[in-house]
Order: sequence, then C-alpha cells, then structure tokens
Amino acid sequence: MNLRFLIILLVTLFLVTFSVIAQNTFSISGKISESKSDAPLTGAGIIIKGTNKGTVADQSGYYTCILKPGKYVLQISFVGYKTILDSISLYSDVRRNYEMAVTSLEAQEVIISSRDLSANVHSTSTAIVSLTAKDIKALPSLMGEADVLRVIQLTPGVQSANEGNSGFYVRGGGADQNLVLFDNATVYNPSHVLGFFSVFNSDIIKDVTLVKSGMTADLGSRLSSIIEINTLDPNSTNYNVIGSIGLISSKLTVTGPIIKNKVSFYIAGRRSYLDEVLKPLVRPFINGGSSFYNYSNYYFDDLNAKLYLKFSKIDRVAITFYTGNDFYKLNQNKLNYKNQLNWGNTLLSATYKRIISEKWYFESTADYTKYKFDFSASQYNVNIGLISAVEDLNYKLKFNKIEGSRRIIFGLDYQYHHFVPNNLDATANGLKLDFGPNRNLYAHEMALFYNQEFDIGSRSSISAGLRYSLYLYMGPFTDYIKNKAGEVIDTVQYSNDQIIKKYNNLEPRITFKYQLTLNSSIKAAYTRHVQYVLLASATSVALPTDVWLPCTDKIKPQKSDHYTVGYYQNFRDELFSFSTEIYYKELKDQIELLYGFINNFQDNTFEESMVFGRGRSYGIEFYISKNKGKLTGWIGYTLSRTEKQFDEINKGMVYPA
Repeated sequence: MNLRFLIILLVTLFLVTFSVIAQNTFSISGKISESKSDAPLTGAGIIIKGTNKGTVADQSGYYTCILKPGKYVLQISFVGYKTILDSISLYSDVRRNYEMAVTSLEAQEVIISSRDLSANVHSTSTAIVSLTAKDIKALPSLMGEADVLRVIQLTPGVQSANEGNSGFYVRGGGADQNLVLFDNATVYNPSHVLGFFSVFNSDIIKDVTLVKSGMTADLGSRLSSIIEINTLDPNSTNYNVIGSIGLISSKLTVTGPIIKNKVSFYIAGRRSYLDEVLKPLVRPFINGGSSFYNYSNYYFDDLNAKLYLKFSKIDRVAITFYTGNDFYKLNQNKLNYKNQLNWGNTLLSATYKRIISEKWYFESTADYTKYKFDFSASQYNVNIGLISAVEDLNYKLKFNKIEGSRRIIFGLDYQYHHFVPNNLDATANGLKLDFGPNRNLYAHEMALFYNQEFDIGSRSSISAGLRYSLYLYMGPFTDYIKNKAGEVIDTVQYSNDQIIKKYNNLEPRITFKYQLTLNSSIKAAYTRHVQYVLLASATSVALPTDVWLPCTDKIKPQKSDHYTVGYYQNFRDELFSFSTEIYYKELKDQIELLYGFINNFQDNTFEESMVFGRGRSYGIEFYISKNKGKLTGWIGYTLSRTEKQFDEINKGMVYPA
C-alpha cells in the first residue's frame, strides 16, 4: 500500500512539475534583510499590487514569487520597518534583494518581536502558530514569569495536561509526540518545577513557531507537532545589560560585540527562590515547620549563552549553549532520613549558514543534547539511587534552492541516541542489593528528505515532499528469554554495533493552496509521520521520573496520518486574521503503560508493561486575532474528540483518551 501511494505521488509530482515548467512564467526572488545588521527579516511580506499574488520571506529571509510576463509593483512590508515599493518589468527571471530600514528608534523592540501577518493567507502552510517575544511578554504570567509553553496552550488545538502545568497535547497526541527544538537542538524535558514553568528564558527568545499539521519533509521524528524556538542574535554594535526581579526568580542578560559587526555574544542567567516565597505560606500548616524547612530546599537555575560570528555577507555561524537544572533536597534529621532529586537539560548547538549563489544556500547544524534525572535517598543503613538519562548527537544538512517556478528543500538528518532508563542501585547495612545489571540502550536514526514548492497557474500552489527514515536498534544488549511461567531460561547476547532491529518508512507530505482573493485562501494537507522514541509514563503529567525509551524488536514505531482542510482570511489591511480548520488524525501502534516500570526493567522485560493499540483524533478549530493597535490578542475555539482502542484496556472497546 505504501509503495502504491509513493508511485502515485511521484507520478503526480512529475506531471505537475512538467506542466509548470512548460508554462510561460518567470520568477521574482531574492533576500530581505535589515539595512544596518544585514540580519534576515523572517516573515516579511511581499504583495504584488493589483493582483491576488503574494508571498513571505522564509527563516533565512529568502522569498520567491511566480508571475506571467508583464509590469508589476511590489510592496515589501514588515512591522517596525519602512515599506518599500518597487516597479519591475518581468520578461525573464529577476532577482531583487531588499534592505529595510527601521521606522524609528522606538521600533527597535519591534524588530525582535514582529511576525508575518500575510502568511496566514499567502503561504502554503497550514495549522501554524507564530509567536514573538512581544506576544509572550504581553500575556498574563504565573507569578510574574513569562512562559513560552503556557502561551502555546492558549492556541486552538492545544490542550494542557492540567491547570497550571506546562505539559501539553496537540490535536490528541501524547506529550512525547511534540518535538521541542531550541535553536535546532532537541529538548526532552522543557519544564521546571514539575511542569509549572518552562525552561526557556523569555528575555533571549526571538520567536516561537508551532506546526500542528502540513509539515514539510525536513521536519520529522514526532507525530503531533514541532515547536521551534529561536533565540535572539546578540547585539553586534553596542553593549546592553537587561535584568529583572520577579516573585519567584531573577534574571540578568549581558550582550554586546567582541569584534564590532563581526563577532558578538550574549550570556543570560536565571535563578529561582521559590522555596523562600513558599516558606511563610506553608509553615503554619506543618507541625515542626521550622525544623522541616531548615534542612530542605528547592530551586531551579538556567544559563544561556550564544556566540554569533559574521565572517562575510554570505557566511554566518551561531553557537548556542544551554544548561538548566532543578534541585530538590529534603532532610529529616530526627528520622535520619535524607533524599535528593536533580534533573535538567544540557544543549550545545552550532549552525553554519552560507549563500552559495543567487539560487542556492544551505544550513548545516550539529548539536548535542542530554537530559538526566538523578534521585537518591537514605535512612539509617539503607541507601537507594535511581538514574535515568537520554543523550543525543545530531547532524542536519539542508540545501535550499530557488529557481524559476521551483522552490526546493532537500538534505539529510542523523541522530545517535543513547538511553539510560531507570538504573536502580541500593545497599542495606553495607550489602549491595541485586536488581540485575544496569542497562544502556543505543539507536541510530537517519532521514533523507526532499520538498518542492511551486505554483500551478496564477492562483494555486503545491508543497509536496517525501521523507525516508531509517532506524537501527543497536547492541551491546542482553536479551532474556522466558518460558510461560515467566522464568528466564536463556539469554541472547548482542555485541557492540550489532543491529538488533531495523525499521524504515516513507513519510509523504503534500499541501495544496488555492488563492480565492488577495486576502483569502483555502488549503488542504496530508502528512504521514513516524516516531521512533517514546516516553514511558505512569501519569497524565510529564514528570522528571518519566523514562525515554527507543523502539526495540518488540516495540514498533508509532505512526500517524494527518488530514487538514482550512479557510484563511485577513481583514482591513491585515488588522484582523481569521482561520478555521477541520482535521482528522489516525494513530497507529500507540503505546500505554499498564504496570510498574522500574522492577521489570531490571531483567530487561520492560516491554511486558506495555500494550499496543490504535487511536484517532478529529475536530474543528476557529481562530481570530487582532494584529495591530494598542489592543492586540486572539480568540480561539476547538471542538474535538480523541479515542483509543487497546485489546487489554476497557475490554477492547473504544474509549475517550
């Protein structure tokens, strides 16, 4: 069935591409950047006056628009910058770069926080939510702390885990089915304080993009959504110091040039004092509260750093570092009891961008990410320790080409996974208790992708792509063979770098847009997604004790097919934006955890705690936003239903997820 679909898709792409090339059309393409810094203006809008055509600049500032021969007037606009009008005689392919000037000194804040207002109608993207630093800081915050993930929960199709928690579900998907990228590096646990605050410091965030459907082929590895969080580029001309004192934490950011207009940096730190805020409130309700607090503590901290190197007008390197930790300690001297809980993320990402020619540019990203959970406790002569971790090395190479009627993205993505599930150690009276050997799990995940966007005539556009993913579950590993009574009767030993199980999948993506008028359009999208990692959780809340696992020879990758149809319109010179989308998502090889996880992991039979089934989610979303003026904001509404079915749950009958 997959092969048949692939053949149909490839034949369709060939015929459509041939018909497009055969048309008598030409392209206007180029780059839009800021005049002083040469920084790309992502989301800048290009409107062809007197027609229903338009487009937007991508993340690197590039744009393209296909038109029939003739004379046109282009309007290039971006909030906080002076609008540009340019007349063009189009009788061959034309390349125009535009440098936009800031309207006023007050608009310097807007440079960071402006977002595209016309992509709602003109792009082929569906189900995308774009937020800026200004959006995040303008909304109400919990105890004075602005939170990226909490703002995302206010958008249609996104459901919070529970009140006050930063865990979230997108269109019926699980918490682990959302890929969170921080300057291209994966964040496995994006929350502090058991999920009440995110790990992202709002002072250094440039923009946030949530993609719920219609993902291009370069985005993958999760079923439900991609959240891309991009940080600010450091100030390359002047030194700035920004700080704030809140109810639960304080922040300080320092930015400036090392070599003016060539090398710049920022360092941002954040430290909480949540325990000091709660002590006066809780102490009256706890017997012996003074003693309790004298030996207990909780806090979290973050450190962000970025180095930005501008070698030339065509070469850029950005290096991002993040480390953040939660620390909890409880000591009861009277009971001779102590415990300590630490968890946190460490990320390092390096991205190199280069313009190869007028038609080509590429991005190369290498990153490292690690999430670790560490628990220890002792009472009298008994000691216990529990460690869980996941560690990734990733490399991604993406080429972008703009040529005539074609806009092409292709490249490769590679990840090396190292999982340390719940490794348990304990001693009693100096004697080590045997819980079996500690385990390490290894896997390679690779993908090749190709995506092409092109126009069909003057009103229709298509974005179509294909992603091929390959997954290898690797040794070293010891597999335990059991009889019907659950007794271990044999073992199978896998050596280093020996392939235990291989999975490969094709993931087609296609989106169609039809431009009704200059300010309205309809779109339809189909995407298939495959996920090779999962989160083993015994609760509905994403806690630090949850364990990340790879697919194994017994755990199949999860899959989803996602269909979306929507209508999009802007009103009154983009003062208001409106969209409504209907979606249907079919989920396959879904996983639920039935029994305790820690015990049966020690003899390597953790799959016995898991059951496998299917699900579906469908609904309709409405969204209207006011984009300009003193009062801005949005209203969203979602009507949806998510169902699951497992043979071992609810007597095999369908139940609401």
